[in-house]
Amino acid sequence: ITNKIMIDAGMIAANPQLRLIAVSATGVNNVDLEAARAAGVAVCNIRAYGNESVAEHAFMLMIALMRNLPAYQRDVAAGFGAPMRDLSGKTLVIFGRGGIGNTLAGYAQAFGMRVVFGEHKHAEEVREGYMAFSEAIECADVVSLHCPLTEATADMIGGAELRQMKDGAILINCGRD
Repeated sequence: ITNKIMIDAGMIAANPQLRLIAVSATGVNNVDLEAARAAGVAVCNIRAYGNESVAEHAFMLMIALMRNLPAYQRDVAAGFGAPMRDLSGKTLVIFGRGGIGNTLAGYAQAFGMRVVFGEHKHAEEVREGYMAFSEAIECADVVSLHCPLTEATADMIGGAELRQMKDGAILINCGRD
């Protein structure tokens, strides 16, 4: 049973009695899956681990940033008031439609937000229920990332994508690495 420790091919080969690697989290990116498969070692994880807590954390960040809480606290201490924005009527674009993304969508809808799920950056087709990547980035008031770090998601948001976003849009990254 592991969580953050990398389990590489050498560790798997050094333990021929190994039959199962259980990751006590959502991902399995810390395990050399090819080496495990070749050695006949099963790999599993905990599905739905942290759905509510990560979605709540992302929602807390969204509220704090939309309401400009850090600047507001600073300005109140200095005797002014920072501008605040409401969530109601704003567009939240979520990348990652697993348990966390869906939970966050429910929270946002309860606050009157329009929720859009963004398609993969390099997708050749846009699946039903998704919006094309560039279109989603451009319409978002808030972009929230809830996808694992893979070759397909690495460098998903960079300078070009930030320039595509609306002025004042917020980017929240709660994706796994």
